[in-house]
Amino acid sequence: MGIKYTLLDIACMFMAYAAIGWVWETTYVSFKMGRYTNRGFLRAPIIPIYGFAATTIMIMMSFVEPVLPTEPFLFLVTSIVYIAVVASAWEYVTSFVMEWAFKARWWDYSKRAFNLHGRVALGVSAFWGLGGFALWYFVNTELLSAFRAVPIVVLRSIVAVFYFGVLVDATFTLKELINLRAVVIKMHASIGEVIDEIGDRIDEFEENIEVWMDEIEERVALSRIIEKGKKYARFYRNYPNATTRKLPLVFNTLREKIKR
Repeated sequence: MGIKYTLLDIACMFMAYAAIGWVWETTYVSFKMGRYTNRGFLRAPIIPIYGFAATTIMIMMSFVEPVLPTEPFLFLVTSIVYIAVVASAWEYVTSFVMEWAFKARWWDYSKRAFNLHGRVALGVSAFWGLGGFALWYFVNTELLSAFRAVPIVVLRSIVAVFYFGVLVDATFTLKELINLRAVVIKMHASIGEVIDEIGDRIDEFEENIEVWMDEIEERVALSRIIEKGKKYARFYRNYPNATTRKLPLVFNTLREKIKR
């Protein structure tokens, strides 16, 4: 068996990789969008899915390392594929649970080649595999050595403060997401009443969605719902491509109104 990790090791790995993930994701998306975009759901500069995925990879690799092929090329390919599968499983499950819980899909790979239900895609999985391998093979041992060099009392204090802060942050964020879910459900219900009346004529409004939305806004009192939604505009700024399978045109238009 490979390296055995203590609970403190695991806590430190999650802390580090969640922060590294935030730096990577925020830098990449900010460059792509041409403006600063904080890609975290939490207010703290961490992205938990990176922490969970990377930490799981390190733990799982400690179990499979002894049975990996010894031939260098096979070792490399097998490791990367295994890591990609583990990380992609995290991404798929996280996407599914968040869409089920909060009535919105925060990332969507439907337009990418070789995607699975738009939740994972081959190119993204390959990135996870390559990046995860680099972290496991080149970074993780040095990272743990750096943490272990810190006096144990100091390290435990840092970890305790970090997780207390994350707990508080996650509590408030979860409350916001639950409230946002309620807003989305109410928007769907209100607009659905009008759409039921329109029926098959919905296609006529697709090209004039903004005008259509303005026309029905008075009928379903959307302005009050939108005002509530504005409290949670940071989620739309952080995930500008967020959508929902139900009424995507309406959802996107309302999202633009909330972002204003």
